[in-house]
Amino acid sequence: MNQTVPMQESKKYSNSSITKTFNKACERNARAFLNFNEALPMKNIYWNNQGKYQSDYNALKEIVPKAGNAGTVEGEMMRATGRVYYDYYQNGLKSNTSGAVNFLFTCDIKYKIGLADVLFDIKLECNTGTVTGQNLDKSMERMVDRVVCFVSAKMGKYTPSDVDMESYADNDFNELEFIDEFEEDFLPEYY
Repeated sequence: MNQTVPMQESKKYSNSSITKTFNKACERNARAFLNFNEALPMKNIYWNNQGKYQSDYNALKEIVPKAGNAGTVEGEMMRATGRVYYDYYQNGLKSNTSGAVNFLFTCDIKYKIGLADVLFDIKLECNTGTVTGQNLDKSMERMVDRVVCFVSAKMGKYTPSDVDMESYADNDFNELEFIDEFEEDFLPEYY
């Protein structure tokens, strides 16, 4: 049974700074959500099986295992790319994909693939506990394009490795812990 709060009772709290702050945050998030969704309809993307290097991408799926480490640096790069890409389109980067992003950053430093610019945008969104609504469609496509080109250029001469992208993961963002720390630091009178 739903109980509704009488209008007069809710007005009593409308002037509090907490309510105003909460309402502003909700408005910002709603605008960001709308902007995010307005920008989604790109047609020539890997998600729709129409990516720039789709045939190469499909062929390289063979080097990615169903679970666990790929056994090669290049296979793990494809696995990391797929993890971030899938989480973006399926979950809005709400999962902790930091291990995949950090692994790709490490590979970019070592192999000079040209991923830093796109990964920087993606890193800001993953495992932060917030969604800014930044449209990352182009960054996602560029990430896949660059990794596919790099791995394809190796022509099967892959670097053996037992490194797992998950070993690069940041700790999971825990919103409740963050709020507790914030309250202890900025609202000490309540503790």
